[in-house]
Amino acid sequence: MAEFTLIIANKCFSSWSLRPWVAMKHLEIPFEEGFVRLRTPETFANLAKVSPTGLVPILNHNGRIVWETLAILEYLADLFPEKKLWPQDIGARALARSVATEMHSGFREVRYGWPMNLRRPKGHKPLDGEGELQRARIETIWRQCREQYGKGGPFLFGHFTAADAMYAPVVTRFDTYGGELATDTRAYVDAVLATPAMRHWYAEAAKETWPEPGPDDGPRETKAPSIFHCRLIPPRPDFAFTMTEEERELMGRHADYLRGKLREGTMILAGPVADPAGPWGLLILRVENEAEARAVTDGDPVSSSGRGFHYEILPLISAIL
Repeated sequence: MAEFTLIIANKCFSSWSLRPWVAMKHLEIPFEEGFVRLRTPETFANLAKVSPTGLVPILNHNGRIVWETLAILEYLADLFPEKKLWPQDIGARALARSVATEMHSGFREVRYGWPMNLRRPKGHKPLDGEGELQRARIETIWRQCREQYGKGGPFLFGHFTAADAMYAPVVTRFDTYGGELATDTRAYVDAVLATPAMRHWYAEAAKETWPEPGPDDGPRETKAPSIFHCRLIPPRPDFAFTMTEEERELMGRHADYLRGKLREGTMILAGPVADPAGPWGLLILRVENEAEARAVTDGDPVSSSGRGFHYEILPLISAIL
């Protein structure tokens, strides 16, 4: 058994899985790969077996569990200082940690507008106003890092660091959706994509046989994702005020599941609605069709709990986002 097991999800679209995976592969840190397929009715139950948050990636180091991408990268940097996962210069290291954290918490409109999909034919897809500002900010970050600290190699800080790992899925997005890129942006994107680790990831993604996500019909996206209003009806009108301990635990797992959907980008928001007739749960999804919306609600642990919950799903005719 390997010392490390990294648990990831579908290589075609799991951007968070890619980050520690590409770092470990590029830096030649041996590990076994665990896998949980996303977007199935069994996904939440399978994630619950291996992840305290119901999310991937998860690093298992001889039984020690480390979750959250940045925490995994920091842990590896502590274990393998010789790999220089962060730059040695304190100024460069401060900048690398800053831009990596900004990636971890930001750029939501780029993630929504340009979802990672390695099956999609390459072609320019414009972003909305806020998304365009975020795209420009990403290019500014890359340019600043390269100009200040990138003289020693093709990556943000010369050699490959945790910052490059954090932006690796964004590189795939620029390559897929960005069209004709600025010369320095194109050079950085090509440098990351040319690494053996990224080539390996793409090759493995191409072997995945599952239908999701499907490629778009052409080089430009012609059909926008649909928005669905999902109403979670509790088993009784006063449920929010009379929950048992078992029901509270179930609702905690329900909330963890929805946080995972928010992180995937399939959920826009969720929360209880103060209806005078009795509170109910609101869930707004951004998915391709009703079947995908139903798969999300069917995967919710409350749906399979046998406690009387059910979802009503309706498509929005239009939406302003």
